[in-house]
Amino acid sequence: MNYYDLLLNTELSNLEHYLFEMYPIVNMNKGEEVARKYCYDIMNIKAKSFSFASKFFPEDVNMKVQVIYSFLRILDDITDSIELEKSKKYQYLSELDFFLNNLSSFIPNHPILRLVQNTIRSSKIPIHYFRDMISGMKNDLEMTQFNTFQELQEYAYSVAGTVGCIMTHLIMKNPNEKILRKAKLLGEAMQLTNILRDVKEDYDNGRIYLPKEMLSSFGIHNIAELIEGNEYEENFTGFMKYLSKLVLQMYEDSMYSIYHLPEYAHYPLILAGKVYREIVLQSQRENYPVLKKRVVVSKIRKIAIALKLKINIKEKPIEVFSCHNLQSLTAVNNPF
Repeated sequence: MNYYDLLLNTELSNLEHYLFEMYPIVNMNKGEEVARKYCYDIMNIKAKSFSFASKFFPEDVNMKVQVIYSFLRILDDITDSIELEKSKKYQYLSELDFFLNNLSSFIPNHPILRLVQNTIRSSKIPIHYFRDMISGMKNDLEMTQFNTFQELQEYAYSVAGTVGCIMTHLIMKNPNEKILRKAKLLGEAMQLTNILRDVKEDYDNGRIYLPKEMLSSFGIHNIAELIEGNEYEENFTGFMKYLSKLVLQMYEDSMYSIYHLPEYAHYPLILAGKVYREIVLQSQRENYPVLKKRVVVSKIRKIAIALKLKINIKEKPIEVFSCHNLQSLTAVNNPF
């Protein structure tokens, strides 16, 4: 039987056709094995920094992380695809809504979705995080530029703060609200890091995540002139300094609940934050070259961060994350 025959008359037929095309399963008897290999590859290829840190989780936790991360990355790839029409993207996201709303009664055909279903149910991850993410992705399909910093914050929560909360549920049972707030903050810091790093790439793809009000407050009134004509470069440096400082403080603040998580999670989570935060620090060192190139952290640098953290983590709990004695931005009124 051709695997497409399995998909007839199901509520996920369009989505599963897409998944079988992108992630073929030739022998359904080995579907789970092949699906786990896809999840491993997706994470290692598309999330190098997070994948580097997640290897320090126990194997069973890391396998769950790979499954959920891969699922979330597939969602992201759907919304970012330049080959899919917008109507198709909405269709796939709507079918994913159906899948999430019927986890206990619906059996998907693609093995990746089966792994996702089993992981969500066994870890008792609240479905509203996935719904919030899909809602944010649908909004992103219509977005060209955010107007306010609040809009940017709401977006960062929907596509990344949710991820922090989801991962926390994979790591421990029944996390309290304080832990979830800090996990949300770490996810949002990582998303803002992506936005600071990918200014040129996002612009080329028709999206501007830097809010108009924030740019205007730094004297930048035309993003096209900034990116294409090298206008406002000095103003942009000031903007990047401000937002980078805010993001660095978010990383530092997010760490204060790490030690309420199981001990095995301390090292990989702090490492993930430090490695990702290093993108911001590297951008600072290079004087924010994001309009011309993508800032990257080398594998050697990641290893150096990991080794230093391994030595210091038990001796200096939260200080291992402090980068340069930043003053708390709670004292800085955010005008946006």
